[in-house]
Amino acid sequence: MNDDELESRILENRIRQRAFEIWNEEGQPEDKEKEHWERAEREIKLNLAGPLLSPLGAWLVARGAVFQNGLPSLRQNEVD
Repeated sequence: MNDDELESRILENRIRQRAFEIWNEEGQPEDKEKEHWERAEREIKLNLAGPLLSPLGAWLVARGAVFQNGLPSLRQNEVD
């Protein structure tokens, strides 16, 4: 396993753990797996990148932005 694969697995495990925490906090509903995963993913990624982001960058990430080549790109289905 190379470094990228290891980092990817570590990130996925962190997201899974946080999604599980969210699920427990919300009373273990059966129909919100995707919502919990996406929320956990945003929280973990924001937490990892937080010190490096400007306030605008943090705001964009919190709303589902992904960065491609250093530029933010909002996924259409996640725009408020």
